[in-house]
Amino acid sequence: SKTGEGDDDFKQAFFFKIPASNRDSLYIRLFDPDVGGTFDAVYGTGWNSTTRFRLYGGAGAYSTEGTKSAILNQKAFTCGTILGEIETGSNPFYDNLWVNFWTVLPEKGEVIDGWSYFKLTVEGLTGDDGNIYEVRVSDKPDYNSYPKDLTLYTFTPTLRVPRLGTFAELRFDANFITNNNTEGRTISIHNFDLAEAPLSVETYYRSGLSVVSSKN
Repeated sequence: SKTGEGDDDFKQAFFFKIPASNRDSLYIRLFDPDVGGTFDAVYGTGWNSTTRFRLYGGAGAYSTEGTKSAILNQKAFTCGTILGEIETGSNPFYDNLWVNFWTVLPEKGEVIDGWSYFKLTVEGLTGDDGNIYEVRVSDKPDYNSYPKDLTLYTFTPTLRVPRLGTFAELRFDANFITNNNTEGRTISIHNFDLAEAPLSVETYYRSGLSVVSSKN
């Protein structure tokens, strides 16, 4: 979608890690990965968009400088070995359905300190529509079953602001963030195009903390 709809770079990167000692197959599953139909957002005269999903593993997929930054440069976005790739447009076979895109073994990830890391990138290639989807990593091919000790996360989450009268919530694991941040134990949170939307922060001990815009 256009930047005016809240998308600043048309890209999203997810990471997941699992113990490298795990020998079970992992199924990368996406819900409603097409651009069109039930849940997606159409702009203009009709569906005209395509999205590319890529799965990366191997050396550099996670350890390359910049992969944990708020804004991924092209090198950080494409580093590693491509394990799978697919492009979707308006497709009734993907609409409102869970789809298994890839099956991988943990050994195909980038192994660091006993953990195997993978990266899933999502990029809008053409058009001006909004692709709304879900991502899961499962140890079962036919339904979502969370593998033991697997962590799925992103450093640049994208939220869809809901309709009037409801709210969106994003939770941060501070211990995980600071343990994976080589630049220190400070957490900086940025947002793009949250105009006219109220925003508050809650911690374990406090709630309703006000947030002041930097006006950037």
